[in-house]
Amino acid sequence: GVRSYRAPLDVGGAPGWYLEAWERSGGISAQTWLVCLGLLLACGALSALLVLDRRHAEQSRERQDQLERDGMLVSGLAPVVQASLDLGEVIPAATSHLVQGLDLTGLSLSVPGPAGERQLFAWGEPPDPRTVPTARTPDTLAQGETFALSLARGGRVLGVLRVVAGSSLNETDLRALATASELLGSTLANAEAFAQQQSVVERMQSVDELKTVFLATASHELRTPVAAIVGFSTLVLDQWGQGEPEKALPFLERVLANARSLETLTEQLLDFSRLERGMKPALGEVLDLADTTRRVLQDQPELTADHLLTLALAADCHVRGSEPAVNRIITNLVGNAAKYSPKGTRITVSVASDGQRVVLTVDDEGSGVAEADRERIFTRFYRGRGDAVSSTRGTGVGLAIVAEFAASMSGTAVVQEAPSGGARFRVTFPAAEGIVQPHLEGDPHVRLA
Repeated sequence: GVRSYRAPLDVGGAPGWYLEAWERSGGISAQTWLVCLGLLLACGALSALLVLDRRHAEQSRERQDQLERDGMLVSGLAPVVQASLDLGEVIPAATSHLVQGLDLTGLSLSVPGPAGERQLFAWGEPPDPRTVPTARTPDTLAQGETFALSLARGGRVLGVLRVVAGSSLNETDLRALATASELLGSTLANAEAFAQQQSVVERMQSVDELKTVFLATASHELRTPVAAIVGFSTLVLDQWGQGEPEKALPFLERVLANARSLETLTEQLLDFSRLERGMKPALGEVLDLADTTRRVLQDQPELTADHLLTLALAADCHVRGSEPAVNRIITNLVGNAAKYSPKGTRITVSVASDGQRVVLTVDDEGSGVAEADRERIFTRFYRGRGDAVSSTRGTGVGLAIVAEFAASMSGTAVVQEAPSGGARFRVTFPAAEGIVQPHLEGDPHVRLA
């Protein structure tokens, strides 16, 4: 009995629109019903299209917003990592930027170390350390999962960045994170290069200061024996015509002693000059280190004139190098032992081989070298600390020369504590190839001869 009907068309984006039909007095024809049905279907299709279009527009806006957010993440991180070369300032600031931009709940930065990864920085929830970096970023990262990226520069891995997602991250977020990791890798590389340059500058400044001290010390060391030689020579000449030559003997002995001191200092100056120019490898000839050691000490008895000398020299200990280099090593080590140990004490020099290496050892009965000084004792101009050092003169070049000459023969020099409590200097050389070496058991110092 209803003669009209109104259907609202506000479904899906057409508010205020409706379709109304009236019945004619003669009734509604089938054609009219079909037209109405067609209109309803058309309006429904139009509403569906409007809904889809709106959803597509919303998704486009979301993608655009995300791209802008990720773009701001990377562009905002660039000035942060470029603001300083101090990692203590850059890493916390970069971390804050990443955490806020990607809604992270945890982050860590590790760098390679001798024993594996060494954690440099951590914030928030600890990431899973077992997560290894992958070459391809995943499509998504669920909330609470850990993702790891390599921080590389020039094909070299400088660190590993691990993050914990606070909310689900999509592929675009992870690509932005990968781009941010490249910026962090560049920061690590720049900081490493800056630290190396700073270290070089500091070493150069330190060497320059030490060189100044060395020149002042060398000048003083030269002046002392020269003055003594001139003074005692003058006394000898003044008494020359008195017919009592025995009175001049003590003066001549003092002249000889100071001349030898001057000769030693001159040798050190020449060695220092060689160090400055860069010492060339001394690999020209095969030497029997035991025979060479015996000959050097026999030719220079003044080295141990006030000490007891004990030799423990094994046979057939061949090394490849030069005799002048071995001469300087032995002279400096034995002279050093005599200088820093009391008169009348024993100096033990031994040479032994285990088939692969030949070891020269010099032991004294002095106060030894403090453990804190053992790593620096072979550097130029460093003389260590203690009463024995302060009470003796020196330029701090002798042991540096030992280390350099040993290196020129592919050897190494170390200092340890001797059984007597004094210093033990050990210089290890590779055994000469093609020479049959005896195998010696035990400590060479039990084979005293």
